[in-house]
Amino acid sequence: MSKKMILSVLFILAVMYLFTVSACGEEGDNPSEPNTEVTYITNNNYYYYTNIITNEDGSPYPELTELIWEETNDVVILTRYLGTDKTVVIPPGINGKPVSKLSNTFNRYNTGGAIVNITNVIIPTTVTNIGPKAFGGDILAYGITLPYSIIVIENNAFIETEFTDIFIPASVKLIESGAIVHTELTNMVLEVTGSAVIEGGAFNLNDYLKTVEILSAPPSVFGGDPFASCPALTAIKVPASEYVNYTNDVNWAAHTNIIVTNW
Repeated sequence: MSKKMILSVLFILAVMYLFTVSACGEEGDNPSEPNTEVTYITNNNYYYYTNIITNEDGSPYPELTELIWEETNDVVILTRYLGTDKTVVIPPGINGKPVSKLSNTFNRYNTGGAIVNITNVIIPTTVTNIGPKAFGGDILAYGITLPYSIIVIENNAFIETEFTDIFIPASVKLIESGAIVHTELTNMVLEVTGSAVIEGGAFNLNDYLKTVEILSAPPSVFGGDPFASCPALTAIKVPASEYVNYTNDVNWAAHTNIIVTNW
């Protein structure tokens, strides 16, 4: 091989190396978020933070054609899911904006009965509001996990769903009247803090609800009993350190089934 050819090959390799280094240095950068340490990825028009959601079971995000949403200047409201997957992994963002609210998203009646047999919905921590009829119509047979980003559970957020257990995290500050109604719930755990507000009738008409565990001081209640028309409710479990506060609170004292736990 001639000296000239060797030099040409070395020059090409050097250019390729510099191009590779330059490309690696730019990966994950986001000029609008210079102080964040997370990595940004754009994939199928989604724009999401890799440290917000991990899809451990390998289920893909829905195709954009399976989603209907509304965009404001800053956020996305996911208004309908049209797919057929049993496990649905909600994308944390679409078109560069975080998905912050679910409303009518997994409502069977909103799709003419098209969605059935959804057993698991993974909600990213971008979502702060569970809006009206986000889940409705004989779906979610195995339950749902609410992330610690949820702040508000709105009226009729869960209606006629089949799940039997729900955990409401401490991040929730408001549970509106009629938020969880006509479900198959048998057990509920409330981690909400004493500063949270639960409106009257928030858990109305849950015929199979037997046990409620509250892990905090008495939440504030406005507008009547949150557990109105729950005929099977036999126990409201509260921490031993808060038992007196519950029995002295006019909003909770009417419940003669308050019992002490060892938390």
